[in-house]
Amino acid sequence: MACGASLNRPYPNHPERRRGGDQLREKPADRQVPKVGLSREEAAWSMGVSPFAIDRLISLGEIPVCKIGHRSIIDPEDLREIMERKKILKNQ
Repeated sequence: MACGASLNRPYPNHPERRRGGDQLREKPADRQVPKVGLSREEAAWSMGVSPFAIDRLISLGEIPVCKIGHRSIIDPEDLREIMERKKILKNQ
């Protein structure tokens, strides 16, 4: 290791350094960005069911999906609507 090099900070000319300062730039992974859509695995986890159950609801047309390439993106609002439709109230 070079003399004076730090394990916690990149070298002086590293692209993550800001000009004129010693602070690092914020990486995209560090930002809090709200999710617009969920993968089928995330949708399954959020509903407490298996990904197979989500696939079945998609094939039955109960969950609409947005296809982006080979991925199926699910709107969280659609999951909330399904949860409301599938609720069973006792004594009614």
